[in-house]
Amino acid sequence: MHLIKQDIVKALQEIIGEKLVAVFDKSEETMPKQAAIKAPNGYLWKKENATIETIALENDNKFQVDWEGGQKTGFFLDQRENRALLGSYSNEKTVLNTFCYTGGFSVYACQCWR
Repeated sequence: MHLIKQDIVKALQEIIGEKLVAVFDKSEETMPKQAAIKAPNGYLWKKENATIETIALENDNKFQVDWEGGQKTGFFLDQRENRALLGSYSNEKTVLNTFCYTGGFSVYACQCWR
């Protein structure tokens, strides 16, 4: 993937169009130590004068996300369905989230109490 990063950026630009604000590569900490590829964290592309939003909206839930400085992003999009599933099981239940880096699962568990 790292060898075709710019191709991925171009594909995202074509698919998302003007809504795309930036593409940030956060690979530095995840590259194997013996890899010949150096992948410093940074923007692969950023719209000129763009303000990078730090609020992610997922199923009407808002999350503060530190895209640049957080450990990875701290908010894993692949867990969206799992967070929603937990929310559906949490109605009138007490939930203890012991691994709540961003609190995403906790937010979904609490939404049934609104």
